[in-house]
Amino acid sequence: MTGSVGHVLIVGGGKTLPELIRAQAPNAGVSVICRRESLAEYPDLTVLERIVSLSADTADEDWVAAARFLDGLEPVDALVTISEDDMAHAANIGAALGLPAPAPGTVEAVNRKDLMRRILAEAGVDPTPNRVVSGAQEIEAFAAHAGYPLICKPVSGSASQGISRIDGPEDVPRAWKWTQDGASHLACGEVLVEPFHEGTEYSVECISEDGSHLVAGVTAKYLDDAGFVELGHVVPAPLPEAEVERIGATVTAALSALGVTDGVTHTEVMVKPDAVRIIETHLRPAGDGITRLLALARGIDLDELLVRQRLGEKILDPARRAVESAREIPFHAAIWHARPQRPGVLEAVEGLDEARGLEGVWDVKVTTPIGKRLDGELYGSDSRPAYAWAVGDTPEQALARARAAIAALVFVTAP
Repeated sequence: MTGSVGHVLIVGGGKTLPELIRAQAPNAGVSVICRRESLAEYPDLTVLERIVSLSADTADEDWVAAARFLDGLEPVDALVTISEDDMAHAANIGAALGLPAPAPGTVEAVNRKDLMRRILAEAGVDPTPNRVVSGAQEIEAFAAHAGYPLICKPVSGSASQGISRIDGPEDVPRAWKWTQDGASHLACGEVLVEPFHEGTEYSVECISEDGSHLVAGVTAKYLDDAGFVELGHVVPAPLPEAEVERIGATVTAALSALGVTDGVTHTEVMVKPDAVRIIETHLRPAGDGITRLLALARGIDLDELLVRQRLGEKILDPARRAVESAREIPFHAAIWHARPQRPGVLEAVEGLDEARGLEGVWDVKVTTPIGKRLDGELYGSDSRPAYAWAVGDTPEQALARARAAIAALVFVTAP
C-alpha cells in the first residue's frame, strides 16, 4: 500500500515524522493537526501540505472536525502519531475516518494508571494493589494495609514528573504536595498511590501487529538517586537471554490484556527475582533517545518501522528477522543526561568540543537554550540541560564514555 498512499495525517508533534514518511512514500502529501505549542516541532512548513493548530483546551470533537475538513480537501490514506498527549485525539480521528490507529478504549486504559492496574489484575498479569487518593489521610489509610514503601504519582502523566517515594508516615505530606504539584497541569489531576516494588528497572521496546507482539529490545535504566528522573540508558541491557524472555512474556501479556494490537510500545518494568511488575506502558516509541540507541546498537529503527506499518506495510516478519540478526552484534549504545549544576540563567556551555571529541562519543546536545533559567534540582525530564550518546564494545564502556562526555561540560550561569 505504501506506493499508493497519497495523503498522510500526523496528529500532534513529531519532528522527524515528515522526513520518515516521505522516505517511505516520496509522493505523499503530509498534513498536521497539532496543539499550538507543538508548532515549533515543524520549523520548515514548506514540507507540509497543510497544518491546523489548535489550543490545548480544544474539545475532542473539534479535533475530529479538523480531521474531517482535511479529509474533505484530500482523502486521508494513513494516520501517524507519536505524541502521547494527543494519542486520544488520534484514536478518535482514526475511528471517525476509518483509519488504523490505537483504539480509544486502549488509549484510555494505558493513559489512566488506575484503569491499567485493574485490567492487568483481572487478567492475572500483575496484581499490584493501588488506590486513587484525594489527600494525605487517604495515603496513610492505604499504607495501613499495603505497608511501606509506597509510590505516589499522577494518575496520568509523563516525563517522570510528580513521582515520589514514601518510606514512612513522615514522608506523606511532602509526597502528597510534590505529586499534586506535578499533576496540576495535567488534564487528569488525580493522584495514585501503590506499593513500591524493590528490584531493577528496565524498559521494553515492542512491535505489535495484528495482536502479535515482538520484543525488539530491553533497555537498562539509571535513575536519579534522589527521585525518579531518568539519567541514563544502555541498549541492549546486559541480561541473559532467559531473563529477556521472562521479562518479555510479562510485557506481551500486558499488551494483550490492554488491547494493544498494532504499533510500537514502550513499557517500563520492575524486575524482581520472583516476578516482573509493570510500572506503566506507552502507545508510542520510547523517548530519551532510546529508539536511536537501538538503531545504533542493533540496527532496528522503531520509528521507521512504525511509519511503514501506518502506511500499510506488514512489518512484523522483517522486524523479527532484524531482531534475530541483531543477537550476533557485540555492540552497545548509551545515553547519559546532565544534572543542573547550579541554578541561574544559562549564559554559556563550555567544553562541548572536548566532549564531542572523546572516543566513542557519537553526539552531545545541549537541550536548555541560552538565556533560559536552570533549576537547581531535577524535577522531571525537561530539567536535564544536556545529554551525550556514546557507543562501546560493552555496556559498561558505552555508559562510561557517555558519562565522560557529560563530565566535560561546564554550565555557566548568572543569577
